[in-house]
Formats: sequence, structure tokens, C-alpha cells
Amino acid sequence: MSAFDTAFHYRPNDYDSLLFHLRRQENGLYDYVVRLITSRMEKSALANVTPGEDFVRAIRPASRGYGYMEKDGRPFNCNVFGEILGPRHGTLMSARYNHFPGEDRFNPIPLKDSNRSTKGIIVIGCPSLSSPALTDAWHNQLTTAVELRDYDAKWERETNSVPRAGAKEFVKNTHHPKDPDVAPDCMVLTGPPMYTVPPQGTQSAPTKNSPSEPRVSARDNMKKRRIGSSGESVSVKNEPSGPSTSTGVVPPSNGSNASRSVTAATSTTTSLKVYPSGDQIFVGATYEPHLQHDYGGKSFDQVHARLVQPDFRDVSQRLICPWDFYDKLRPGTLIMANIDISVFVMDGRKASMMPIYHANILSLRVLGESDVPVDKPRPYQTPSVVPSGPSGESFNNFEIPDFQGTTGETRSSTPLSSLPATPTLTIEESVSAPGTSSGSSSDTIEENISATQEEQNEDIMMFGEDVLVNYDVADTELDTSPATVTRKGKGKGKKAVH
Repeated sequence: MSAFDTAFHYRPNDYDSLLFHLRRQENGLYDYVVRLITSRMEKSALANVTPGEDFVRAIRPASRGYGYMEKDGRPFNCNVFGEILGPRHGTLMSARYNHFPGEDRFNPIPLKDSNRSTKGIIVIGCPSLSSPALTDAWHNQLTTAVELRDYDAKWERETNSVPRAGAKEFVKNTHHPKDPDVAPDCMVLTGPPMYTVPPQGTQSAPTKNSPSEPRVSARDNMKKRRIGSSGESVSVKNEPSGPSTSTGVVPPSNGSNASRSVTAATSTTTSLKVYPSGDQIFVGATYEPHLQHDYGGKSFDQVHARLVQPDFRDVSQRLICPWDFYDKLRPGTLIMANIDISVFVMDGRKASMMPIYHANILSLRVLGESDVPVDKPRPYQTPSVVPSGPSGESFNNFEIPDFQGTTGETRSSTPLSSLPATPTLTIEESVSAPGTSSGSSSDTIEENISATQEEQNEDIMMFGEDVLVNYDVADTELDTSPATVTRKGKGKGKKAVH
């Protein structure tokens, strides 16, 4: 199985890794997670809370949805853990994230600036080689999610607002994802929006109401020169900032392999990818979307959109940039996420009041890395249309053997095309009068064919006679003895049926 297939279809325990075995060791990572949930997090863990007791439903003003809050009025959020599943089960962390490209692979619906709600999706399951205590904690997480839906369903019955189309929860079963009656085994987490469009026009010409910028004159551009150096300047006074270079890179001063710093305005027209570093990476920072490895092609039609840095961190608490998601958040990675839960109620003729649950990621941290093989993502390539052509040589370049066997009689190997057409019998010719033999039909046929054709097709004619003799609709009292056919000679002769 290729690396793509392994990662795409991945479910916990599908891949044997030493890293997974190390997690299970005594006083290892799994025991540490259990202690976090049972001792330190207490009501901050989803596994330890009960809907209706520890948090209640909270209506959001001017919204068709609702959320949850603690009884003291604070917004409810909690911590969940699990192992990342492959894209086959719903994880969407490519450059398109949860944007739906349509069903036409040749003309995908492109991602545009207007698609501002594009979010990443991470589906988690029970960790591989999970210890019994960790399995119980995972089960309690799912149970709380199921109890949450039961809590809301009770409120809907009391207020006579039961949805006719059911509900879409944030837990599901990987084998039966659309069956609400099957016990869930995974949890769907929704990340923050990954693209934003900054306000446009802030750098344009000043309006009438805004003060104009001071005009830069030739006087302001005067520079002192080093005497005898052909006008080389040694200092600059009020030098206006010129346009950024095509790469937006400040070259190293000594020509060594020193790290390059990225200017604030990196050009989007360059083919080189200059990745930010250091202080340029922080929660909420925006980057050029093309820094993602699979960004480009017909799937994207963004002009002003910027890529947003979420609060996703690795085991060392360093932020995970979006172009590293494929590696740092690969299938098999053990994570813990701080989430809140919101419900959006779709009110329409088709949806029929369907509540849709979202477990929104506020922050995420990697607890255990994974070594499940993955491929570096690439831009989506539209399949090429191959015109249809003639059949290949493998279809035409062979001969059919002669499968015609011998039955004791010598038959001429006459091609099918040389066989005469079978005469068509009329009703008067095929049905005999009562008390007469059906052989009269063969007499009629023999009078219309030549002697040579009759000799070549003797077997065919005899077969036709037997059929007519055995199926005489006029004679209702047929002899049970088999009919025999005799010939009196070649040429035009009569056939007697006994």
C-alpha cells in the first residue's frame, strides 16, 4: 500500500509503529493523559461533564443557532483528546480545507475571496494501542456528546420544535457515518476560518475628508556624498520607501548562509516561496496562500485573500504553520484540543429545521507525534480528457480456433456467409389438414430449392422436417412412436413420413 493510501484510509491501529508502543508504556504518554483528565482538568474535560448539570443551553441573540454556557454565565468550553484519522473519514487539512469543489472533476468550483468560512476539519478517534483507562476516558467523551443531543431533544419536545430532518452531530461512526442509531466511534472537530480578506482601499489615494500626505520634493531627496566616490551617498535624509523587490527578501550582508528575513509586504507575483520565521509567526498572523504546497490550479481563484495562522502547536509549544499541517498533523498524531460547542439551525424547505452541531477548535496541541507515511501535497491537477480511438492490437490481433467438433459424420466446413437463407414458411404451408401428414410442407420447400442446395443442406432440412412433424397443430392424436424420414432418391422426390 502506498503512503497516500495508508494516510488516506488511516484509522487507529491500522499502522504498527514504535511510537505507538512507546505511548502505552508504564508512566508513558497514555498514563499522563489519563492523569490530566481525571485529576487536573476535572470539569474542564468533556469526559467529566454532564449536559444540563455542568453546562446549559444558551440562546444567541439575533441568531438561529445557540451555544452553551456554564451555570455562572461564562461561555462553556472544554478539552478533548484523540488520534487524527485519515481524510477518508472526514479530515480536511489541505489548502481547500472544507470548501466543496463540486462533483465535476474537470471543472472544480474554485475557492474565492467570498468563501471566508473555509475551515479545517480534524476527525479524531480512540488512540492506537490505547490502555484500558484511556479507552474509558475516550468512551466518556463520546457519551457526553450523545447525552448533549438527548438533552437538546428533550428541550425540543417540550417546546414543540422537534426537527423533522433529524440532527447532524459532531460524533459519528466511521463504518456507518449516516446512521444516527449506531454507536459513534469518532469525533469531528472544526477549526477556525483559514482565509481572511483584509479591508481593501486602505493604501489608495486619500479621500476628501482625510488629510493628504506630505509631498516629497527634490529637496527632501538630497543626500550627502563621499568626496571622490562618484556620487556615492553616505547618509540618507527622508528617503521614501521604495517598492518591495519581487521576492521580498533582504539579502545577507556577508554572503553566507544566514537566515533570510521576510519583509512585511511580500509580492504575490513571485514564483519563489519565502517562508516567514521568528517574530513574523504568531496567532492571527496572515501569510500568502501560495505558501501552501497544494495551493494553485483551477481549484483557487482568490485575489486578496490571506492565510491565517491558527493556535495550533506542536509538542514543543511552537506554532504549526499551515504549510506544515500535512506533516505535523498527519494521521496517527495524538492531539488535545480546547473546544466550544455551537449549534446552527438550518431553517429551510429542504433542511426542515435541521440542527447542525460543531465542536469548534479554539486551540490545539500535539501530545504525541506520528510516523504514518504521508506524501507532500501537490496542487490538484485536472484530469485530461483522452479522446476515444480505434481498438488496440490486443483486441484485433488474434484468431479464433476451430472449436467445431466431429460427430461421426463428415461435414463440409462451409462458411456461415455461404449458407442459404432459411425459407420462410407461411401458415398454410406449416399447418396440415386433419388426417394428412405434415410432410407436405417439405414438398413445398423442395420444389423451391435446387438439387445442389438440397444435397448440401440435407441435415438442416431434416431437422426442419422433424420440428414440423412433432408439432402438428391439426393432428390432435399423434402417434407416440418416433417419426422416421426416408428418402427415395436425389433431386425432386417425395419424402414419406412413417
